[in-house]
Amino acid sequence: MKRKILYALFAACVLNSSLMLVSAASLTEYSGYVQKTQDIVTSPLTKSNTSVGTNWVEHVEEHRKLTCWIQKSGSRITDTKSYTDSGYQYLTYSDPINAKGKDVSLAVSTALTTLQKTYSFGSWSPDETK
Repeated sequence: MKRKILYALFAACVLNSSLMLVSAASLTEYSGYVQKTQDIVTSPLTKSNTSVGTNWVEHVEEHRKLTCWIQKSGSRITDTKSYTDSGYQYLTYSDPINAKGKDVSLAVSTALTTLQKTYSFGSWSPDETK
């Protein structure tokens, strides 16, 4: 009887750990208007490993040019990617080991050539997702 209880507890722990790993790599939605004077900055998420970050862009209004990066406390900690259409943007951390375990946010801004207010939405993760 004790052995069955131990096996059940072990299975529950393994299942719980697997669910936590899946949720750590899931994407979190964002949306909003990007202006020259106002970026979209998401709520912070905790980076769980040393992989690249992911921005899944679902829509960019009128295919205007936007840029994105991941930041910590307002300072950019990844490369910057420019885009005009939907698709994955993978963001490489300048110091992925130092970023692990830290709360980071995605920032979306207009490119230098984009003057209009631009609506965009998508999903992001501080870690790589596929």
